[in-house]
Amino acid sequence: ICGKNLLSQTGIDTDKYEIIPIYITKDLVWYSSGCLRYIDSFNNYSNTINILVKLNDTTSPTINIKNIENDKKYLSINKLDYEVKDNFLNELNVSIYLNDKLYEGTPITNPGKYVLKIVVVDGNKNKTEETVNFEIIKNNLIGCGLDSNCYEENYQVVIYIALGILGVAFVIVTVKLILNKQKKTKE
Repeated sequence: ICGKNLLSQTGIDTDKYEIIPIYITKDLVWYSSGCLRYIDSFNNYSNTINILVKLNDTTSPTINIKNIENDKKYLSINKLDYEVKDNFLNELNVSIYLNDKLYEGTPITNPGKYVLKIVVVDGNKNKTEETVNFEIIKNNLIGCGLDSNCYEENYQVVIYIALGILGVAFVIVTVKLILNKQKKTKE
């Protein structure tokens, strides 16, 4: 029996036609094979027409770098987290470069500026490149310079502790002022 699901996505009247999709691949070339037949208002079926269509992949793969943003500062990058996708189930050739050298996957801990480039090519030679500039800073408060986002992202715990200490100091000073004011009022 031919199935209606794929045909309904094409805009063809599924009450009159049905299709069976079968996807096959040979040497990384995709084909869709199936059948098409007409159904009249009395549910009579026409002869089945067999179809074989070569699917030409012209869509480039996509790259999503998850843990590094462009122009951000980090204390270190322990592991690169990224995702590549393609619209076909082709084999993907993924190359990763760090400062124009093949990246081996080791943690990035040495302070300095870096350029990370990921290149993905699918079986039909569709190519995508994603480049990210970032910096590894020394693990000290001076490393962020005037970049407030850097402090927030890398020293959040330190900032919270400092704010907590300031809050406690504020409460102590306020209580002491109130007590001194009450003491002076009684005199």
